[in-house]
Amino acid sequence: MGESSSFWELNLSTSTNTSLSHEADNMLTQISSFLPPQNIVSAISHNQELNKYPIPTIMKPRKNKRPECISVPDNSSLIPLRRSVTIPRFPKIWFSNVRSMVNKLDEVSASISTELYDVVVITETWLNSRVTDELIRIPGYVSCRRDRPNNQRGGGLCTYLNSQLNFTELTDLSEPEIESQWFLIRMERLPRGINSILLGTVYHPPQSDDHVLRMHILILPSWSLVISINSNQEISKKLVTKPTRGSNILDQAFSTLSPYYDAIILPPIGKSDHSSILLQPISTHAPSLPTTRLQKRDYRAPNKQNLISRLNTVNWTPLMRLNSCEEQLDSFQSVVHIALNSCIPMRTVKHHPNDKAWITPVIKESIKKRQQAWLNNDLHQYNVYRNKVIKLCKRARQRFYNDKINHMHESNPKKWWDGIKLLSGLSNPPPLTSLAVNGTVLKDFDLAVAINESFCSVAADIPQLNFTPIPVSNIPDEYIIARDAVELALVAVQDRKSVGPDEIPNWLLKTCATTISSPVCSMFNSSIREGRVPRLWKCADVLPLGKISRPKSIDTDLRPISLTAVLNKILESFVFNFCTYCYAIHRPFPVW
Repeated sequence: MGESSSFWELNLSTSTNTSLSHEADNMLTQISSFLPPQNIVSAISHNQELNKYPIPTIMKPRKNKRPECISVPDNSSLIPLRRSVTIPRFPKIWFSNVRSMVNKLDEVSASISTELYDVVVITETWLNSRVTDELIRIPGYVSCRRDRPNNQRGGGLCTYLNSQLNFTELTDLSEPEIESQWFLIRMERLPRGINSILLGTVYHPPQSDDHVLRMHILILPSWSLVISINSNQEISKKLVTKPTRGSNILDQAFSTLSPYYDAIILPPIGKSDHSSILLQPISTHAPSLPTTRLQKRDYRAPNKQNLISRLNTVNWTPLMRLNSCEEQLDSFQSVVHIALNSCIPMRTVKHHPNDKAWITPVIKESIKKRQQAWLNNDLHQYNVYRNKVIKLCKRARQRFYNDKINHMHESNPKKWWDGIKLLSGLSNPPPLTSLAVNGTVLKDFDLAVAINESFCSVAADIPQLNFTPIPVSNIPDEYIIARDAVELALVAVQDRKSVGPDEIPNWLLKTCATTISSPVCSMFNSSIREGRVPRLWKCADVLPLGKISRPKSIDTDLRPISLTAVLNKILESFVFNFCTYCYAIHRPFPVW
């Protein structure tokens, strides 16, 4: 306490007037409770001595620490920096008992395409050795399955893990007597004290030994998350608190991480009687899948019929009275596109990279309504949309096979095999999104410009042709195209082919062949009479197609695919027939 006494003496010795001395006396009274008596007496006597000799007070202006005129910087042009906050993220897990997986894979894939689940767990897969891994493949996920031995019916587990996830399958934790899978997952950032997550899936049917399951789970580490399907075992920290099958909780999740998770009950898959479950991390949001917004038309049957009826009422006489083929084509394009925009308007459709080729917006909308009916506890509407989704998925897959694959079995075996691989889930080459050019990685618009320049450089050394119209005084009758011939050519159009720059659907040309054959015939004859082709028909949409699965060079690994107007191709076929006829009559040498 000697140091404490000296401290108070030092501060009291700097008093400047009597008022401060009174304050010092008060302070000494307050510290009397913890200072020894001798120190208090010493401090009081010393303070009385100081009062006899007051210290004079000198007052003078305070010096400025900085100049009076200060130039304040203009920060109005500065951009405020947003502080990035890193939030711990746990894996987002979705699991369901599907009772036969093969016939429900489309619905499973469509259900998870709108969310970026880190882990998707499927139980009662009923898979066997005859079902390959490629058949059950879902883009963006790595599948790990465990089937029952000797192709036994029932049971089976399959876990889909996001391809961006850092995980390891722990086969040492699995036992022959128990159907289980175990994975060690390392997320990018977890709360302090948690560096890994052990995720396990256990399928425990009623006939299995409960003691074996209990001993199997008790040996797990304390940082585990266990999903137990069809289990009635009493294990602490349950996540699922609502019924998952009827009025019973048969699908359960147990975890030591229960403060970080919420369990959400979702509708069953197909006709399964087990509800799906989403383990949603609390206060953490996984990034959504990158989606692409596409402009598409709604080509449903009623809309098509309205368009056909409207085109049947069009008076094409003003078009055929126009002087040039260019004017006639402009008028034809205007009439057709006004009718298209009125009867089948463009609408924005979200496209997810994990969507199957045969999954349509109608299927997605039905799945959304089914989910909403489940959340509203509307059992009747849920059953209606559940059955509708099942039928739509089957029809879409069958239609895709009939339209895209079946007819190519004899004509184009390569494309037929590509379609079979697509149906079977075999991996496809990733789309061209980036490419290294001269040491620089180009993407999006810059990549498109580089590809365009490369394609144009092929003919850069060829001088441009000067178009000089050839005067034509008379057109022989054999070169006049008849309307019936145009109609037959329109009927023969393949409606599944891609459209060109005129953006007129091929199905419209084929379906409305009788209606539009007259204006199209007039445009063809005007083009032959003038000796020129309309500007739009000389344009093309050029698409880069890779020569190999993973292109590395624009100049050597890409080739251009040109899409021209279908009407121009029909006109070229007529001109080709005319040239062939002239060559057959006036050929200088016999054909051997």
